[in-house]
Amino acid sequence: MSPVFQTEVFIAYGRKDHLFVEWLVRRLKADDFHTRWDREIPPGANWPKTLRKWINDCDAAVLVLSPDSVQSDDFNDEVMAVTERARSESLHVIPIVCESVEPRDVPLRLASLQWVDFRDHSRSARTAAYKQLVNRLQSAKETPLQPARTRWHRVGLRPLLLSVVALSLAGIIGLGAARLGTSDDLPRLRRIQQSIVDLDERVRNLAAAGPPAPDTQRAYVDSRTGEHLATDVWSGGRLTWRMFFRDKQLIARDTFEFSGDTVVGKTRTHFDPQQRSFLTDRFAQNGVLIDKLDCPGGMTARCVTRVDIMSSPLPPPWLIFYR
Repeated sequence: MSPVFQTEVFIAYGRKDHLFVEWLVRRLKADDFHTRWDREIPPGANWPKTLRKWINDCDAAVLVLSPDSVQSDDFNDEVMAVTERARSESLHVIPIVCESVEPRDVPLRLASLQWVDFRDHSRSARTAAYKQLVNRLQSAKETPLQPARTRWHRVGLRPLLLSVVALSLAGIIGLGAARLGTSDDLPRLRRIQQSIVDLDERVRNLAAAGPPAPDTQRAYVDSRTGEHLATDVWSGGRLTWRMFFRDKQLIARDTFEFSGDTVVGKTRTHFDPQQRSFLTDRFAQNGVLIDKLDCPGGMTARCVTRVDIMSSPLPPPWLIFYR
């Protein structure tokens, strides 16, 4: 990677994870990434102002999740600042997990984003996770550190005004299209969603064999083809995630929502081949769709909230809770 086009990476983390972050920063710098983390703030500098500038200037933000970081006010403030910027500008937000975290403790703003798993500290697993992170960072927008100046030319007033009017109308039309979508969008999204609903039905049939041990994962495999269909993840005696796969690639993930010991709904996040979340469905306790968030360019791009009628039943109580 050319130094002129270095990808600038902001890193947010918890203090107890500094050894992991030091290792990560060394690897990223060796691969020509321009890292920004709080150890690089010079003495006497304004801490909040420096962090805010780094967040505003970076091409990608790596958010290190751990039991320490998710309880840190500073970390959660940085998560809020990163995700706020990502809503209005092009910014790659990449959560990575260095230690196991209770799903209910993960900031809600990150719940729908696919994370990179660094929890296995063996050399081979960490190398594989690092390669996955680098692949996602390399897709971040690369901006020259010293962009060329724009050359302005003298133009007549009338052509200039006509251009401004045309651009304004185009922006209004484009905004309306982004909010309303096209008539072809819903059928396309329904096909994607129905494929997961069908897959979920196959998994429910396989799950009838009985619940797993507590605080573990359970993989569902097609007995005829050997295809890995899904994996359930339990934590604290209850089901927290169900991940769906096709050709060994994550294509969707259900996150279950609880109120005390009662499951009150689920959020289904769909992932594209680049592992970006592009579609999110929220279902009520009775399995009926509440809303649909369509983000064709990824969750950091412009999104459209759609109204649709569909359902996806929640798993039965004996599968939700392990007793």
